[in-house]
Amino acid sequence: MPPRKLIHKSRPLGGKPRNTTPASERKTRKPKTDSAPKDKLDPLAIAASLVAPSNGSSTAVASNGATSTTPKQSQSYTGISQVNHGLSLPSFDVNSYFASDLFSDSSSLPRTTKEQADEMITSIEEKRQTIKVVSANIGLNQDVVRAGNEYLKLEGLAIDYATTGVNNESKYIGYQTAEVNRDIAINRFDQAQERLVQGQKTLAGMQSITPLIDDEWAARKSLKQSQISSLKIEATKAKEALEPKLLQLSQNFRQELEDLN
Repeated sequence: MPPRKLIHKSRPLGGKPRNTTPASERKTRKPKTDSAPKDKLDPLAIAASLVAPSNGSSTAVASNGATSTTPKQSQSYTGISQVNHGLSLPSFDVNSYFASDLFSDSSSLPRTTKEQADEMITSIEEKRQTIKVVSANIGLNQDVVRAGNEYLKLEGLAIDYATTGVNNESKYIGYQTAEVNRDIAINRFDQAQERLVQGQKTLAGMQSITPLIDDEWAARKSLKQSQISSLKIEATKAKEALEPKLLQLSQNFRQELEDLN
């Protein structure tokens, strides 16, 4: 199927576009403002006048509250090359393929027979079917990735489950350790309790012996006092027994001295 010829019906080839304004006038022309007085002030205009412009355009407030803004000049679009799209797009210059003479074969488009066109269209259609297969496989791969993502989430849940189990085991080990520590503390308490009972009994025995010790020492004291009294009596008796003898000896000694004299 031969390609259709593109015919620009709005203006003749090489003619100037209709109702266009020269660039010099577009740059110098100012936006029209309504010169008719207004009874009421525009609140939006008043609010806009209080805010400083941030895009570099100049804003003026008229006496009636209206604002006039000079827009910043923008770059005109000349082609897709101005856009950094990163694609290797083929170029198609429409002006190069126009039929300059509408009454003859004046277009520069290459000639294609119906058989060639049918063959190329069939090939292109087959390639489009290939693209459909590629798109289907891409969708399949996306589903596979989604399923893999869900599986990874399942693995994460399984890890969380196992982690919870390990944490429970650790807690149970801590519980058993606490039980052992409790039993050790109970054993130490029982031993301390027995030592306390034994100490209390020893103290009670010692306390019961204390009065007897007092009695023993009292008896010893009494015995000593008796012994001392007996010794004093014996000494007195011995002295009394010796005094006559000493007196007799003294008299005899004096008698002997007198005899000698």
